[in-house]
This record gives sequence, C-alpha cells and structure tokens, in this order.
Amino acid sequence: MVEQVKMTGQVLVPVFYRVDPSHVRRAWGAFGKAFERYDCEMEQEEVRTWRGALAAATDHFGWDIQDYRDDAELIEEIVQCVFNKLIGWSSFEGGWKYDVFLNFRGEDTRKSFSSHLYKALYQKRINTFMDDEELRKGNSLSELLKCIKQSRVSIVVFSEDYASSTWCLKELVQILKCMDEKNQMVIPVFYEVDPSQVCKPEAFTKHDRDSKVEKEEVQSWMSALTRATNLTLPRWDSRNYE
Repeated sequence: MVEQVKMTGQVLVPVFYRVDPSHVRRAWGAFGKAFERYDCEMEQEEVRTWRGALAAATDHFGWDIQDYRDDAELIEEIVQCVFNKLIGWSSFEGGWKYDVFLNFRGEDTRKSFSSHLYKALYQKRINTFMDDEELRKGNSLSELLKCIKQSRVSIVVFSEDYASSTWCLKELVQILKCMDEKNQMVIPVFYEVDPSQVCKPEAFTKHDRDSKVEKEEVQSWMSALTRATNLTLPRWDSRNYE
C-alpha cells in the first residue's frame, strides 16, 4: 500500500481501532510484542520494511476510535470521506466535476421537491451540484454558470414562477449552450405546472420593464424557455404521479 502511494498516488486512509497511533508508529505495546517475534523468526530486511511501512502509514490523515462516541459514528464519517474521494475521481476522469447540475427556482421548490430530489440523487451516489441558498445573496452567478459547464447532466425543474427568476433563466441559457456545444444531457421536470404555462407573459412583462435588463437578453430567455419545454424524452410531469 505504501509503495502504491508513492508510485501511483493511491490514497491510504489509516483507522486506529482501539490502539494508540503512537504504538503503531513506534511498534510499542502489542505491536512491539509482535515485532519481537518477527525479529527472531523473519529476515531482518523484511521486518525493517514492515516497521517503515507502519511508520509511513501513520503519517497519513486517519481516524482514531477514541475520538468518537461509538463505532457507528466513526464508520459513517469514514464511508462519507471515501465516497467523496471516489465521486471526485469518477467525475474528473471524464473531465467533469459534477454528474448533475440541479436548476430550479428556490422559492418554489427548495424546501420541497428539489430538496428531496437532491437527497435521492445523493443516496444513489450521484455527485450533484445544488446551489447554496446564501449564494444568491451575493454576486456569484458566474460561479453557478461555471458549475453548469463542469456537469455532465442538467436537471431543470420548471415550477409555476420559474420564469420570474432571472437567475434561473440565465442558468437555462447556459445549460442549453452546453447541450449544443458539449453534448450535455438536459432533463426537464415540470413540477405542478403545465408545460405550456411555464413561459408566463406577466413574468416577461416585468423583465421588459426592468431597465437593467437588455431586450436582447430577454429574448434569449424566452427562446431558451420555449426550446427547453419542448425537449423530447426523458422528461417528467409531476401531475402524472400520485
């Protein structure tokens, strides 16, 4: 394992289960007794490499059961850490940082459908980007657009007031651009709204009156909505489900 760390960058994660890390590193206690036997029975050069490997292993970040209330708590943290590393590697191997980008209007579905969808994807080990609610209070739209480019699939959750959000519309334009240029897969979901009603006239009347928004940009939003709501399968309409 230690050789693989040096040769291939493999990650070594030590877990100290009811043993003091210093005993492992210095071959004290039960480890010391084991090595007393090895010193008598085995080749000295091989025993030396074992001592070196133990010392090297303890140099890596790991866990000590003494820091946790019980085994279950420790196991949960270990599994989450390993899962995060594996997901990161699988995404980067294909040139992607995320498997899925979740596009939705927070005020409509953040605490209901979108939240449940994110958790379901997470449980299936699908690395999903869901923007932080606090992010929208700053000026970080560029970060969201960057995350769209780094995703292999975008799920667009259309809700009743989706079109009133300029953030959602700007993200949607970027999503369709990535679909065209990077062959990104786009999956529309209609949450308690008729597909024909997503592009609300009143929402775009508000955008037209906004002096901060260019007319050309509003046109691009309308075009993106029309195109996205007419994408072929797979697509889902929540009204078809109990």
